[in-house]
Amino acid sequence: LELEVDSVPWSQITGKIAFTRAGGLLIIDGTARTLTVVKDSGSFSRLAWKYDGTEIAYAVFYMGDWSDAWWRLHSIRPDGSGERTLYSVHAHNDFPAWSRDGRLAYWFNGEHPLCEGAECMYSIFIDDTPFFTDATCDRSRPAWSPDSKFLVISIMGGSLFQVALNDTAVVPLLQEEGVSYRDPIYSPDGARIAFARSAFGMTTSEIWIVNADGTNPMGLTSGHQDAYPAWSPDGSRIAFGRWDQRSGQILLVNPEGGAVTQVTRNGGESPTWIP
Repeated sequence: LELEVDSVPWSQITGKIAFTRAGGLLIIDGTARTLTVVKDSGSFSRLAWKYDGTEIAYAVFYMGDWSDAWWRLHSIRPDGSGERTLYSVHAHNDFPAWSRDGRLAYWFNGEHPLCEGAECMYSIFIDDTPFFTDATCDRSRPAWSPDSKFLVISIMGGSLFQVALNDTAVVPLLQEEGVSYRDPIYSPDGARIAFARSAFGMTTSEIWIVNADGTNPMGLTSGHQDAYPAWSPDGSRIAFGRWDQRSGQILLVNPEGGAVTQVTRNGGESPTWIP
């Protein structure tokens, strides 16, 4: 895995960004100005860094025969040790998101003993327990509010819902027919939400931002396949993945808009940021 330390825009990176590349896991440290390989082999997708810094959750695809293919959640420590399977049920566990108090929410599809009829189709779980099963949830990361009292969930058909943890009361934030809102994530102060937006039938995906109450949606990128936004610890930058026909790269954008800055040169996907 090639490293490109000399081309990283260090002045724009606070804290650490973990990302995937060519079957490996890497970390950019903006303080130490280093780019290190945590592990150079394996399957790492949809990263989520725990807020206490102790582990990174990720999705792994297991392929048996055509009737036995599953996404499972694993975690690993930032030093490359302690790899473990988080949940072993026969189901899709994907798109992890940590709360600040240490709970893990994720997208779930499959059988589970706590589900009616043993199946929970296209739902959101928290720590191996069904949380939101009242709508068809998109294959997307849910977003924890900084106070861990709400999740923002992407619903198939073009909706972002805010769902309360205490009673699953639903508040629509964005609704637009024929649009997909995916991988929302709150800003560190909880004032705004970044997400990826794409119109059905289009080949492009854009990074957008919206106030936490659903007002003032604004596009930050256009004309590319951009996805999986991640806020910097101070809220001044949003990292995201951009894909073309050859590979993906990690880029940064200011949440107020403007030009983007490329971080990686030799490939990168699924960024996750921690102080």
